[in-house]
Amino acid sequence: MIRKAANRRNVRRKPGPRADIRAVRYSAMVLAIVLVLALCISPAATVQQIRLRRPLLSLAHERRGVENALHMNPGQPLVRLDRKGIERTLEALPWVRRAAVTLTGRSVMASVIPRRSAYTLRCSSGQFEVDDDGYVIRPKRVGIRLPEVAVDGRVRLSVGDRIRDKRLLGGMTAAMLAERVECLRGATVSVDRNAGICFNNWDRVTVVIGDVEDLPRKLAVVRAIYAARSDIGVTVSEINVAHPRMPAGRPRQQSGDRPADRRGV
Repeated sequence: MIRKAANRRNVRRKPGPRADIRAVRYSAMVLAIVLVLALCISPAATVQQIRLRRPLLSLAHERRGVENALHMNPGQPLVRLDRKGIERTLEALPWVRRAAVTLTGRSVMASVIPRRSAYTLRCSSGQFEVDDDGYVIRPKRVGIRLPEVAVDGRVRLSVGDRIRDKRLLGGMTAAMLAERVECLRGATVSVDRNAGICFNNWDRVTVVIGDVEDLPRKLAVVRAIYAARSDIGVTVSEINVAHPRMPAGRPRQQSGDRPADRRGV
């Protein structure tokens, strides 16, 4: 009995299914490590070139900013390519609306959609170009002609910010809608400390709008006034449509103070 028990203990057990599974997993893990190392070392698995697709940005420093944001050099392993991370970095630039990074063979292709300036904003923080989503793109360039919004009072703003101040948003809305009104096209929008809006028009008539409430109706009244008297600037210095049902006007004090001819603007 004792000898039989000893013989049973000395019998070597055959590996079961679990041991086979562990061996397969271990082999797969080793193979994966070898493949990753091969990809990191092999020249055939590295970035060969980086291209920025058109449309190219018009300003040289903004184009360089996009190129620097790619932060990749030829020869970098493809396994380290974080396309989503690069896209987020590009879209964090104030002048980039949207970015896409694709991989074609060993070439990294980056394309950007730039933000387009819709207004210029003049405030205590400086003069800026702003897009139609309210993002501050860059300081105002010399010679650029866009609808201008001038805001009174202290405003803290810098490049890259998104405008959320109600006064500024109201002024931008007024500027956008005024572009559809021929008689106000090109006028400067002014916003006071109480969010009151007025247009400094091309014929030196101040058009007082008041707040943004019922803005389309107020602009329709202004359009009707100019349609009835296109030369109203000769005798009137201010039109007030803050109460659109009862528009008012202020006559010019000096008859010799005539408005400029629009053709010269």
